[in-house]
Parts: sequence; C-alpha cells; structure tokens
Amino acid sequence: MKEEFNIGLFNECFPPVMDGVSVCVQNYAYWLQKKVGGVAVITPNVPGATYNYDYQVINYLSMPVPFRHPYVTGIPEIDPRTLRKVNSKSFRIVHAHTPFTTGGFAVRVAKAQKVPLVATFHSKYRDDFSRIIKSDLVLDELIKYIVDFYNKADQVWVPQASVIDVIRDYGFHGHVEVVDNGSDLVADYPVDFGHFLLNSLIVICGPEFFRVLASVHFEENGGSFPFPESEEDVIELGNEASYLTKCHFYHYSPPVLSDMKVCSLKNGWTRQMTRQIHGK
Repeated sequence: MKEEFNIGLFNECFPPVMDGVSVCVQNYAYWLQKKVGGVAVITPNVPGATYNYDYQVINYLSMPVPFRHPYVTGIPEIDPRTLRKVNSKSFRIVHAHTPFTTGGFAVRVAKAQKVPLVATFHSKYRDDFSRIIKSDLVLDELIKYIVDFYNKADQVWVPQASVIDVIRDYGFHGHVEVVDNGSDLVADYPVDFGHFLLNSLIVICGPEFFRVLASVHFEENGGSFPFPESEEDVIELGNEASYLTKCHFYHYSPPVLSDMKVCSLKNGWTRQMTRQIHGK
C-alpha cells in the first residue's frame, strides 16, 4: 500500500456552492486523491449538503454571508468537532485558496504542524468588495488584511501571469509563481468541436442549464457578459463556440460535470439542479 501524502485544501466554499474557486478546489481534491491520496478539504458547512467523495471533507459550523447567498462563513476554531478532525491529520502541505476565515485557519494549522503553506490568489478582491462596500477607507483596510495573509505563505500562486499585476497593485512584493488551475479541457479545441459539444449539452441538459451557468459567469464578471433573459437567448449563446472557451464553463472537468449542482437567484431561478452529464 502506498503512503498517502496528506494534503489540506482550505477554501471558503465548496460544491454545492459553485464558483470558479470551489470548482478548482474540487478538481484539486479529485486528482490529488487519485495520484497521492490523503486529501482533506476544509470548508464551511453548507446546510443540507452531503459530501460523498473518495477524499475527506471537513466542514465546520457556518452562518450565511450577508448579501452573498448562497455563500456561508464561520470560525473553525469554535467548532470542537472540526478541530478534532483537523488535529488528527498529519498534513505534509497545506494549500489555502482564500485569504479569509478558512485561509486564516490554514495559516494556523500550517504553523502548528510546521508544514509549508501554499496560498493561491484567485480573485480581484477589491472589485468584488466594491460592489457592496462604498468606503475606500474600508476597502483599503481589507486589501491590507489580504496582503498580510499572503505574506504569511511560504509560496504564493496565481492562476495566470496577468494576475501578478493585480497582487502587486495590492501591495504584495514577495515571490509569485504562475500555476494553472488545471482542467481536462484545453484552450485550442477546434471551433467545430465547440459547436458540437455545446449543441449536444443543450440537448442533454436543456436550456435551463446554460441559463444558470451563464448567470454564474455574469455574477463573477460584474455583468461583463450578456445575461440571457429568455430561452431563445440561451440557445443563441449555446450555438456560439466562444461560450465554451471564453466563459465559465471552461473550468468544469469530467468529475465536476458528472454531478453538477448549481444554485442561482438571478431573475428568480432558485432551483438546485443535478445533471448527470459525463458518460452520456
């Protein structure tokens, strides 16, 4: 029996809460578990969620994030059950995908266990917060907090080279490694393949799948992508190959597609959906 590597993946959200970072963490967990084993995901609990994976999901007590449904947050250290489970793990490396509550917990776990901490800088946090916080003073303090978090990491990763400019603008001056998030898809599929795949998925899943998927991308990009208002709009989007390669769908790999759960509040679409796609 091979020795398990024992990797801790820490993030503020995890499926069934769906965004690019939660999908990234799910892909990390899936493939690292296959390759080396001993993976544990540490994340706030989503009420009603079940975690049936080959790897361990350690979820801690949570409460809703104001104005950011369906996101949740919490304080891991006040959950004795979580502390027992985490303390029972002998991590060899800790990887934080968030600078906030769960990321701070990752810092303390790495320090206590004397193991390296990798932290990935995933988002334009100032842009995200500026949608709900209108005070530049408060925003500046939040950015200082974020930079302080990344200064505590042994290595800082960004998913693409252009993000280095963002973290530098925030005031981080340490070394940064460019490490792709990873995907089973590639960026240079022929256009004909994009048309074929998208049209096939519309048949399998129906236009509602693309409507909700587009709403996730619309939210993450501050409205920079045209939000589909009707079934006709969705079908029109599905017929454009660029929708696969340039939009949020690019993040999804087969293990995620096999059990897609998406929750959206856009225009009253609040249903949760499970779509068995992979292998059909």
